[in-house]
Amino acid sequence: MTIDRDLDRRLVDLFEDRSVAVPPPDLLARSLARVDSTGQRRTWRFPSVALRGDATFGHPLLPAWALLVLVALVAVALLVVGSQIVRRYQSVIPEQTPPALAVYSTPSPETQAPIETRPPGVPAEAGMFATIRDVFAAGDQVAWVSTKTAIYRTDDTGKTWRAVQPDGWALPNDEAFLDADTAYVPIGTGSEIAVTHDGGASWSTSVLDAGGAGSPVFAFASASTGYVTFVDPSHYDKRDGTGLFVFGTTDGGRTWTGPSRGLQPHLKASSNKLYGAKGAFLINSAGLSDQYAFENFFDLSEDGGATYTRYDFPVGPLAPKKAMKEVVAIVRGLDGHLLIALGVDGSPEVVYRNGGYPSTWSQVDEVPTGIAQPFQFLSPTSWVFTAGAPGEILSTIDAGAHWRTVVPSISLYGVQAGEGPASWGSLETGWGVEECRWTLLSADGSPGSGRSCGDRPHDIVLLVTSDGGATWTRIGS
Repeated sequence: MTIDRDLDRRLVDLFEDRSVAVPPPDLLARSLARVDSTGQRRTWRFPSVALRGDATFGHPLLPAWALLVLVALVAVALLVVGSQIVRRYQSVIPEQTPPALAVYSTPSPETQAPIETRPPGVPAEAGMFATIRDVFAAGDQVAWVSTKTAIYRTDDTGKTWRAVQPDGWALPNDEAFLDADTAYVPIGTGSEIAVTHDGGASWSTSVLDAGGAGSPVFAFASASTGYVTFVDPSHYDKRDGTGLFVFGTTDGGRTWTGPSRGLQPHLKASSNKLYGAKGAFLINSAGLSDQYAFENFFDLSEDGGATYTRYDFPVGPLAPKKAMKEVVAIVRGLDGHLLIALGVDGSPEVVYRNGGYPSTWSQVDEVPTGIAQPFQFLSPTSWVFTAGAPGEILSTIDAGAHWRTVVPSISLYGVQAGEGPASWGSLETGWGVEECRWTLLSADGSPGSGRSCGDRPHDIVLLVTSDGGATWTRIGS
């Protein structure tokens, strides 16, 4: 009640004060009269003064609660007006969504097959492979064949052939065929190395400073990585061994490192020559001698002969200590340990696994009785034997746990006897070399029918099979 009465009194006083003043005729006069009528000539009053209570001069304009209400109303009004302004702005300029990015793609051009610049392949002529030196199968369709006059390549399992040797190629030399496209071939005096990675369509050449050492040996783990090794003519068959010059590449023959100096250990019952590699491995072992007991070990290098490790040959019922032994084939297993096919004089071949130490071996499998070389590791678990007499082709895909036996339509005795090499590109496609006369016989040695060698029964012929060895076709005869 006290607040209401005070408000009434203040309003009455305000109206009474205003009613006394006479409005002046102009704005300035009116303002001065307004000041004189309220008694505020000497001191200006602001709303903040009223909020703090009674002023020293004059009367307060509004009570505090009224000013608070007024401020609140003004704020609400500003919000309402502001929202209306925003709405009107949005109605004039609608919100714009940026357009999605348009992605334009051009169809990739189809990969163009390389232009074939070589002459077309031709069927093999009679006697074309009479001087064959080596054959390398690279899958089911491609094979390389080296003769004394040319290097031939087929990409249709022997139907047609091209001579693909590089300029300057000559005998006697060793070549390295790595896959369907890659080959390393010495040319000139042997210190120039030609390499192809397109099946012989083109060759690039590098000159290695071997000091006139002569023909090299190739040891390659893959198409891009391997070694070329020369014998040092000034240190051949010395008391401490045979000196070697070793060059290496890791980029497919574009660049070479070396030479590194190596030393093939000396053996008593050996000519101490540097023999061709078996894949990536150089192997040095002795023969039999009337003067010396068999040296029951072999030296192995995986770096082109820069270093050698000596391994004891396995010894057991199938590999007597004094019997001559040789490593017929070698590969590293899936676990990194060595697998070797061991040829033992007078006994079937045996596959052994090295346990990690040069003298530790365990027998993996005994080849079935009567089977002899050639033996080939297609992989650590896939193996194939090209048998002699009686003729059989044995293969396994599980490291000897199970065997498949195929009886060929002809005798392969000449292949087994080493008249020529044998090579398998798969378990179905293989190549063999032997004298023509053996192809006239059946697998059991009986005369066959429908075949002839004319008046040249001792000519060497090239054979191919595409059915695992059941049937064989003579090429170039």
